[in-house]
Parts: sequence; structure tokens; C-alpha cells
Amino acid sequence: MKESLAEQLLGIELEWDTPTAKEEIGKLRHLATVKYDNYRNFMPGKRFMESLALWLRQFKTVNERQIAYSFILDRIVYISEAQMDHLVDLLYPQVVVPKLLEQAGEKESLPSYQRKKIRTSETFKDLRRKTLFVAMSDGARMDTFRRKHALNNEQVAVSLYLSSKKWKSMQKHLVKWLAKNKIKSEAAFENIFLIDDFSGSGNSIKNKLEKFIDDCLGTFKKPGILGKFCITGGPKIFVVTYLGTKRAESRLKEHIKTFQEKMEKPYFASCNILSPLQLFADSLKVPQEDNNNDQAFDQLLDDYYDDRLEDESTETGGTDVKHGYARCALPLVLFHNCPNNSVYLLWGETDKSRNKPGLKALFPRIARHWEGR
Repeated sequence: MKESLAEQLLGIELEWDTPTAKEEIGKLRHLATVKYDNYRNFMPGKRFMESLALWLRQFKTVNERQIAYSFILDRIVYISEAQMDHLVDLLYPQVVVPKLLEQAGEKESLPSYQRKKIRTSETFKDLRRKTLFVAMSDGARMDTFRRKHALNNEQVAVSLYLSSKKWKSMQKHLVKWLAKNKIKSEAAFENIFLIDDFSGSGNSIKNKLEKFIDDCLGTFKKPGILGKFCITGGPKIFVVTYLGTKRAESRLKEHIKTFQEKMEKPYFASCNILSPLQLFADSLKVPQEDNNNDQAFDQLLDDYYDDRLEDESTETGGTDVKHGYARCALPLVLFHNCPNNSVYLLWGETDKSRNKPGLKALFPRIARHWEGR
């Protein structure tokens, strides 16, 4: 569909008069250029304007289309690639460095205000190299993170699930680095930063964290392949996301307590859930109580729901996905994918059938799980 045709269709579907159409199309063109056209999952020849026109057509009345249109203009939180890059830039200086300075300061018995002295010390240099950075998903953007902060390639892992051969290779490179820099200390990893792009409910990170500890670190009685290459007493683990909800942060902190109680002494010294670089407050959820259009849009979520969006993976959220996975109820879109924690009308797609009209997504989502589809 050509953009000009999409603009004409929008005017028809929303019943705009000429002055209104001119003003609204101007807004949409600006939003498309600055933000939405860069969404990764649009098909060739179908960018934001075309997607919006087709998405609005699925609503039966002009009033419903106007409600949906107002929601898109006023409530969507869209994280662009440039914004995500900025968060990647901030992770090391704002999250990693303070932790390493604290640890190095304790080892050197230096007060925290002597920041420069601590950071230029051999102890800080040693700790920095003995810190592993591990991606919990491809959204962690580890290639960008490593290059921007000049980290050694052998201390950055693009996946939680590396082979035993690769973990062993990373430790061998640490041994060589220590020898080259004439640093006499234990050739073992002291810190592990587990990094992900986003957490809405905390469930996905919880499951990945458990598996990583179980498969790679093991227990004090039986250390795993990575545990064997970590410092005596176990590494310090830090879990951090670029983006996240307060709910996810709270749930993960609570989970760590129960997990340590049920597992036989996991091989780590501590496990800390750090606040996301960008924290989404509960007030972002749909519907907002004092927002009349939100309340009306919430009715659309009821009226157009298609339970074929549910599958085995969504069942783990404990409810339907009318307000997104685990009822996170977010109006959030990330440039590379729309999370299923967002309200389903943004990302949900189903085929037309004899009994159901089907759904069209405004921001098509690539799901990790495709059971039954």
C-alpha cells in the first residue's frame, strides 16, 4: 500500500474533514519519521502509516476507531533504537563501575570518595577483567556493549548457554591476561552481570536465572562448569535490565530469597537484582483511572479479544492476555519487538475464521514460542 493511499484511508475511516486531516496527517508523518517507521517487524512496503490504516479498519464503528487512534497518539511509549543505544551506553558507567569501585575500595581499604585512586589501582583493573558479562537474550545487545566500553571479548558472553569448552576457553584467556599484565591473583571470575533488555513480569528472567545457576554454576557440593572457574566462595551475581517494571523488580527480589532456600547452597556468594536503567511505574498501566479514553479503550480490549492468542507459553502468566502477559497492561513498544506484556491490540494477530474475524497487529510481534501456530 502506498503511503498516500494510507493517508486517504485514514481520513475516510476516522471521518476527518479537510483541516483536521491536514493537521492529523502532519502529526502522523512526523511520528512515523522520528519513531515508528523504524520498527523492525514491519513488512517491506508496509510501514507505520499503512499498518495504522489497516489496524483501524478492524474496529466496527467510527467512534471505536477514534478511541483507538487517540490511544495510539496519547499513550504509546515507544523505545527507539537510539534510546536503547543510550541505555547501553549508560549501563557500564552507571551500574557496573560503582559496583567495581565499591569492591576495589574495600580490598584496598580506601574510602569511597577517593574514586580516582581506586579506579587507577591494579585491584580495580584486576576486578574489571575478572567480571563476566552475560546476555540473557539477544536484546541485551552485547556486541554494542562490549565495543563501547572496550571490554575483552573473552569476558563477554552472548548467551547464557555456552558450551563447557567455551567457558573453559574464557578462563584460559583470563590466565593469559593475568600473566601478560604481571598480576598475581587467582585466575577466577569474581563477578557475573546477567543482562537483558526488558522485564515486564519477571517470569522469563526468573526461569533463565534458575537454569543458569543450576546448569552453569551448580552448588558448593558440586560446582558446575562455570562454577569451577569462579573465585573460591562463589561469584557475586548482578541481574540488570535496560528497561523494566517495578513489579518485575520486586518479584525477582522475592524469588531470589525463596530460590536460595529451596536449592541446595547454590554456588554464588550473592545474587542482587538491580533496578532497571529505565523503570516503568505502575501508573503507566492501561487503563488509567482518571483517563476517559483509556477506559473506553479498555472496553475495546474486551470486545475484540480472541482467545487464540493464548498458548502454553502465555498460560505461565496465570491469566489471559487481554491486558498482556501476566496482566502487565503496558502500552509499550520496543523498536525491535512489541513485548507481549503490552495490551494485545498492539501486537496480537490471528487469522480470520468462520466464527472469528481475526486480528491485525499495529506492531507485529515475533514470538519466542510458536507452539500450535
